Parts: sequence; C-alpha cells; structure tokens
Amino acid sequence: MNPRALLFCVLLPFAVFAQTSLEVLEPRHRLARELQPLLEPLAGPDGSVSVFDNKLVVRAAPAQLAGMRQLLEQLDRAPRQLMIHVRQGGVAQRGERGAGLSGVYRRGDGSIVVPGPDGRLPRDVELQLRDRQVRDDSSISQQLRVEEGREAQIMLGSSQPYITRERLPNGSVVQRSEYISSGSGFTVLPRLQGERVQLQIQSQQQTPGRGGVIDSRSASSVVSGPLGEWFEIGGAVQQASMSSGALLGYSQGSASSQNSIQVRVELLE
Repeated sequence: MNPRALLFCVLLPFAVFAQTSLEVLEPRHRLARELQPLLEPLAGPDGSVSVFDNKLVVRAAPAQLAGMRQLLEQLDRAPRQLMIHVRQGGVAQRGERGAGLSGVYRRGDGSIVVPGPDGRLPRDVELQLRDRQVRDDSSISQQLRVEEGREAQIMLGSSQPYITRERLPNGSVVQRSEYISSGSGFTVLPRLQGERVQLQIQSQQQTPGRGGVIDSRSASSVVSGPLGEWFEIGGAVQQASMSSGALLGYSQGSASSQNSIQVRVELLE
C-alpha cells in the first residue's frame, strides 16, 4: 500500500473524532433514558448519545449539538397532567323464531298425536308461532389521572380464586387460596401531539384454564385521536345462528354481541 494512503487511513478516525465535541446535558424534568431515543437521530452517523446518572452524555459535531440543545429545551419541561376516561360498552342480542303444530290429527282408524312445547295435548290441531327478541346493554366506565409520558394500567374483568395445595413433611395438607385477576386490560402510554394525543397500548387478556392455570395473551398497538374527544381503541363482534326442523315444525335462533372500548384524554390545567 502507498505510504500516503496508509497514513490517510490511520489519521482519518482521529480527524473525524476531532470534528465532534463531548458535552453532558442534564435534564431537569424528564428522565434521561426517556430523552435518549429522541435525541439519538440528531447525533449523526459519527455521534452518540448515552445515559449516565440521569445525564445525557452527547458526542456530536457542533451543528448537531446546537440542534440537540434546542430539542432538549422543547422536550425537557414539567410533565403535563392528563385525565384518561375509559368506557366499555356492550350490546348482546338473542332471537328465536319458530312454528309448530300440535294436537291430534285423525284419519280413518288411525291418528297422529303431537304434544305442544309444554307437553300439553290440545283436543284439536293448533298452530304455535314463536318470535322473541332480547337485547341486553351494558356499560362500564373508569377514569384515572396520569402524567404525560407515564404508563397507566386499566383492568377490565374480575378476580378468580386460585387454590393450591401443599403437603407438609408431617403428611398434612395445607390448602391456600388467592385471587388472580381474570379478564382483559391494557397499559396505555399517552403522548401529546398538539391538539391530538397518541396512545401506545399494550393489551392483556387472562382467561382461567384447566387445573387453575391462567392463560395470558398480549398485543401492542399505537392509536391516536383528538384531545378531549372520545375515540375507539378496540372492540369485538361475535355472531352465531342455529336452526332445527321437525316433522311438524321448525325453529331458528340467532345471537350476536358487540363490544367496544373508547377513551377520552383531557389535559388538566
């Protein structure tokens, strides 16, 4: 290799290093680890941002450092207080429709006997028509206060008894019971973006399984909506139908349920 080229390769890292400056930035209101991922994109390919003792250790070119200081001034403010309202609504509908004949149908020396749905046997042939619709509405609401950028946990469900048995050395058995939350819930991390709010959601669902085991599932998503207004963050729709037929009648049934979860975030003064 040419000696000049070799010298250039050796001195290049030192030249790049000399173009960057090291500075320690100390946030006053927010945690340094929360600000680190927000400042890292401004450090440039040769810069870095690390955290030590709740301080930001920044290495970057002077121009990048100026931009990072400006961004830090915008981000490092006292966290705003938010009120999160949550409501869960559900609608369940059940319907049944059917028709049937009952009674005694005689022809010649024979007869056909068909009892009614209640077991009663009318003297003459009767036609029964059924058409029933049932609707159930439910609503659950909660509210909690949280700082911007802090997680809040919301649980929807109930507690189930979980029983354990332990055999002691003397042969006796001790039974213990504790209540474990069974249902659905989520953690939400709010961030304000002007007149809108962004919610980072981690949903959790726990259902009782066999042998007292609790099955858990989780998922994450990010949604946004207008500040101070209700918007939907999740829901589910279920439908089922059935039908049956007999010699002198038929029956049809249907069931459906619709659940939705809505939130509203307010800025507290």
